[in-house]
Amino acid sequence: MSLTYCKAIHSGAVVSSNGNLYPCCAWRPSDSETKFKFTKISEFLESEQLSNFRQALDSGVKIPQCVSCWQQEAIGVKSLREQYNKSLTIDGNLNYIDLKLGNLCDLKCVMCHGTNSSQLMSEYITHREKFIKLSAFRTYDTTVDYSWPESVEFKEFFEKIKNNLLEIKFTGGEPTLNPYLIDFLESIVDKKKVTVWIVTNANRYNEKLAVVLSKFKLVHFAISLEGIEKHNDMIRFNSDWEQVSNNIRRYAESTNSKITISHVIQAFSVSTVIPLIQWVSQRKYNLHLLPLNGYMHLGLNSVPPDRISKFQGDLKLLNSVYAKQLLEELKNYKFNAEYHSQRIEHIKLLDDLRGTSLSSII
Repeated sequence: MSLTYCKAIHSGAVVSSNGNLYPCCAWRPSDSETKFKFTKISEFLESEQLSNFRQALDSGVKIPQCVSCWQQEAIGVKSLREQYNKSLTIDGNLNYIDLKLGNLCDLKCVMCHGTNSSQLMSEYITHREKFIKLSAFRTYDTTVDYSWPESVEFKEFFEKIKNNLLEIKFTGGEPTLNPYLIDFLESIVDKKKVTVWIVTNANRYNEKLAVVLSKFKLVHFAISLEGIEKHNDMIRFNSDWEQVSNNIRRYAESTNSKITISHVIQAFSVSTVIPLIQWVSQRKYNLHLLPLNGYMHLGLNSVPPDRISKFQGDLKLLNSVYAKQLLEELKNYKFNAEYHSQRIEHIKLLDDLRGTSLSSII
């Protein structure tokens, strides 16, 4: 087995928020790749393009589409590839599916994008002229139809693949808001053989969904937090910390559940991640530190050296594997003055529009 071998590309697929198919949720598609919609799942799985990607990974080639995993492995962090190689099964069927059910979401997270949040998309449409003036803002394509999870075609797609699934992941958007999620889960016949992942902001607790999930083999709740208390509420705007922390406790009480807290490493982390590490450790949850995708000006390289030095010193005082991971990440730190000014400009606009004080966090 090669050092780049990945089970995900042999037995899994991802349906992105716009309905496109990819081999993995961390996949970085090139502009030259043929795009397949979920309605073309058979063509996607049997395509020469996917076959070539499989052969490359099987033979030890680090293809650029998998750069997120290569970067994590280079600093000693367990990558998605390594996780999938332990958890997934290969038997010639599509056993794993990651469904990003459109962009329906109730939050406006600073580091997120309108493709994954209907709230951000609405904010962008309302204040488009202000956003497009920013020097480092990716404009949103407002013509994309994100309602495909409600379509007959998607229901037919799910019917076609569901019986072979051993692992299914729901992301978004916020998947617990999707009105069809419970119907999809209920329709799976042999629930006790299926592991379910729910990537959620935990801002809401759905009683009916909890009852359905209790019937499955195992449920992983991957809960996204950028800090605790007011910091999380500002960065993940519209979030309610009291509500979120209570809902996490309720999810953890289920006998077939596992809790993982996910945090995106970003500029705000210099002030927010240490209290989060302490909060997670007290409750014995796992913490998954994720790389920032997209907005480079919101990353650690936008933070001035003196603040990074303080952050490093504070991390060294922690007896935590997560602190060690962050210290490894900081070995790649290189201050970028342009990113710094772009971040300040972007955050000021959000503070003005939302009435927050994000600028005071760092």
